[in-house]
Parts: sequence; C-alpha cells; structure tokens
Amino acid sequence: MLSTLFICAILIITSFGKANAEKVLVNIWDGTEWEKIDVLFSAGELPNAESVDPDLFHLTCNRKRFPGCGCDGCRMRTATKPQHATMLTGVLADVHGVYSNICYQLIPDGLTVYEKIENKDGSIKTAHISSKPKNFGESTFGNIIEDVDFFWAEDKPAPVAAANQARRLIRKWHGEDFFIVCHFTQPDTKGHKHGVDSIKYWQAILNCDSELGRILDRLAEYGILEETKIYVLSDHGFGTPKPRGHGNAPNTFIISNDMNMRRDIYMREVAGILLENFGLYP
Repeated sequence: MLSTLFICAILIITSFGKANAEKVLVNIWDGTEWEKIDVLFSAGELPNAESVDPDLFHLTCNRKRFPGCGCDGCRMRTATKPQHATMLTGVLADVHGVYSNICYQLIPDGLTVYEKIENKDGSIKTAHISSKPKNFGESTFGNIIEDVDFFWAEDKPAPVAAANQARRLIRKWHGEDFFIVCHFTQPDTKGHKHGVDSIKYWQAILNCDSELGRILDRLAEYGILEETKIYVLSDHGFGTPKPRGHGNAPNTFIISNDMNMRRDIYMREVAGILLENFGLYP
C-alpha cells in the first residue's frame, strides 16, 4: 500500500508543471481578404479548409491604425511584419516594436509563442516556416533562431515549397509533440501584382487550400490528423485603400478544429489560443 502511494506521489510530482503538450499546426495564408475567402468557402471551393472546420470566423486587427512610430512619414498599417508580430506574441506594437514593414525592430527576447513553448518544455519540437523572409523572417523573428528546432525563411512565392517543409517535419516529428507555423505568401504577392479582384488572386487562395490538403494528408498518413490542433488564418485582408494594396485592410479569417475557438477574434488573441494547447498563457 505504501509503495503504491509512493509511486503515485512520484508521478504527480514529475508531471506537475509540465506542459499539456499537443501537436499544433498553424497555416498562414498571407494577405487573404475576408470577402474573397468567404465567397470561395461558401461555394465549397476550399474543401481542405472546410474539412478543418465548416465554420469561417473573422480575424481582425485590434486597431485599423496605430500611432506613428517615429519614422518620417511612417504610421502603422495592416501589413505582414506587424500583424505577424502581434499574432505570435499576443502584444501590440507598443510592446513588440514592429509598427510597419518599414519601421520595425527585432521582437525582444522571450515574447514569442515559440520561446514560451520551448521554455516550458524543451521536448516539444518547434518550427518557423516562412516563404517571405524579408517580412516574416530574420528581420523581426531573428531572436528565435537559436530557440526553435527548425527555422526556414526563403523567398518561395508558390506555397508548395513551404508545404514540403511542413510535410517533411511531420514525417520526422510525428511521434512527438510539436508546434509548426507554416506560412504561404502567394495571395499577398498575387494581390500586389494583379489586384484583389483578379483571377490570379482568387487562384492563389485556391492554391493555398490545395497545399493545406497535402499537409493534412501527411498528418493522416501518420495517423495524427485527429489529434493535431489546426489553425488556418491570415495576417491581413486586401484591396484597401486600393485594389493592389492593404494599408487599411484589417479584416481577414481564421478556421480551426479547436473547439475552444468558436468565435470571431482579434489578432492579439491568437497567441493565447495557441499557447493554451500547451498549458501556457501569453
């Protein structure tokens, strides 16, 4: 009897403080406008996204404009650098210091979800996969390079390259807990070049869904699809103030199989939602 109690006590002690480890995949479709994805989603044109969650929710910047950052002629806009910084830290620009794509700094040590997960439990594998190195790479997230298990930031507009990296890591890490952020840049690049109403912009969103499908297939191949929390989202919308711009386009989308994520949210809330999977908070 005493030996049984002793064993139970040891198990409780060793488990105390350990992260509630999970498998988490975050797939970002850069520059995806709410109105466009809503049309495609409602028409059944995004079957892989719909397989994650049949409901589409709004993801919105906390403010349409932030105060000036001290740079000449610079003011906060809805753009790749600041939106990602907010989503992956849970704080606004006055704390992380990333006000725009041209007025920014390295995000200070210890703020990102990657670092908090690694600090809580180093056995959880973490990965940052970005196909936009200038705006979602070392310039702002450089402080995490030594912390994460895998950091990849290369200029690869088509989503297949980033998806291949995610598929490779899933094959390698399928038996472990992981946190993988996989970023697709194509909607944003096609929008800037051809405009938000162009066929190529719409096709870019369809391409993202196809590559998401390949990632989901890899999760299913290793029997971990059902146990993986999946979040598909964007950093900003598109088409305002001009068809090829997004300086004031705060409204985009999020879908997830996380049953705790059943509402419209602000970008500042994303970090907390992700961290809750590991027993953490921003």
